[in-house]
Amino acid sequence: MVLPRKLLTPHGTFRSRDTGDSPVAPSQPFRTPGEQVQVIAQNVQPIESLSSQSTVARDRGHGTSSGDTVVFPTDFNITYLRPFLAAIYRAYHQLGYKDLVLNFSACERADSAPILGIIAYCRGLKRAGIDFTTILPEHPYLRRLFLNSNWAYSLSPSEYSESDFRSRTQVPVLTFTNSNEQKTVVDRVIDCILSCVNGYSREHLKAIEWSINEITDNVLMHSNCPDGGILQLTSKQRAQLVEFVVADSGDGIPKSLRSSRLPISSDVEALSRAIEQGVTRDEAVGQGNGLWGSYRIALKSGGKFDIHSGHATLFYTANAGMHTRPEQVPYSGTVVHCSINFGTRLILDDILGLGRKFDPIDRVELLYEVDSSDTIPFKLKNEAESLGSRLAGKKVRTKLQNLVSCSECRIDVDFSEVNLISSSFADEVFGKLFLQLGPIDFGQRITFSKVQSTVKLLVDKAISQRVAFGKFD
Repeated sequence: MVLPRKLLTPHGTFRSRDTGDSPVAPSQPFRTPGEQVQVIAQNVQPIESLSSQSTVARDRGHGTSSGDTVVFPTDFNITYLRPFLAAIYRAYHQLGYKDLVLNFSACERADSAPILGIIAYCRGLKRAGIDFTTILPEHPYLRRLFLNSNWAYSLSPSEYSESDFRSRTQVPVLTFTNSNEQKTVVDRVIDCILSCVNGYSREHLKAIEWSINEITDNVLMHSNCPDGGILQLTSKQRAQLVEFVVADSGDGIPKSLRSSRLPISSDVEALSRAIEQGVTRDEAVGQGNGLWGSYRIALKSGGKFDIHSGHATLFYTANAGMHTRPEQVPYSGTVVHCSINFGTRLILDDILGLGRKFDPIDRVELLYEVDSSDTIPFKLKNEAESLGSRLAGKKVRTKLQNLVSCSECRIDVDFSEVNLISSSFADEVFGKLFLQLGPIDFGQRITFSKVQSTVKLLVDKAISQRVAFGKFD
């Protein structure tokens, strides 16, 4: 007897591909060896996704499996997160598969929030002995994104290499399980913003760093997740947006808040209370300002904010306002997606309304404003990925420009241990920065020290040629 191949829809019913039978509830399905149960969803309107122009991570090729196959749609956005969590759950819990295939081959667009939600969920299942094979998108643009952003590696680390690709638009998926790792990933994110994004104020930088610190700390303090959390940041220069996603596979906000003395009647109420000031699981370990403050920053900047946890979703956009809704499919953990518009003026004291001066210590202060002097030491050798390319030079110039914008201190560029730089690097950093700032501001804000004569000649020539050219590009 040959059994018809089955199609498992995101809503949990079976349809026979061959007979067109009516849906029936899955009970104890008979499975032949090698049978694949596929999950397919209808397409929705596409959303924006990001990808790099080149691939650095090594693709070891996608594997195949005789286990259950979950087929992802063309456009995988946040509306698909829970249906596909349900599909994965049915595959291992109801159908008994221990080796699952995540098939993204038909996917052409994907958003970081649902992808990180899937990654965190799968990380939790791996603790229970469930294995995953990932088939990458056939679309070349999205395939590069899966590799360079560490989505592929995070889903199937035995198949794909961890990416060390450095992009100007995003920081790949980073994991943290303790406070030291949390500091490392937050520092890397802020360094990326300093080097690759411009047009923001010190208040924006403080707001972004504070929000990321608070949300990642919530994972460590409240999620009860042995795997810790994952973080990804994306910047959109033209839209003047910085957005980050933090996800974990822990207890989730509703369960966490129910362990407190708060009267929580539903998961929807739990998420609504979570963005209120002072609401926390345990006042001994937290003040309840992280989610509330991050939501306020997103709101006041004209950004976006959404939380997915338990049987509820909370989302805010400038056009639609704040809404919550119940969900049939639970998310065992939490996904927080925050988008901050740095084109809008921010005053943290007013936004957070703490009734006092709010001036959190940030990365600029800790790394650069290290003493009471009015000078920031900037050691060129440590700041540049290389001294021979325009791409590396652009990151150095962007960071110098941001330090000028974010601090009132003079910046001393220390050339110690720099024996030679290329003319293109010198022009990209110092020629263009001189043109941007103008001769007076450049002279007042930028100084050089420990410069070898050859390097000084190259910098002087780059500045004079750029001024004679008279254009930035």
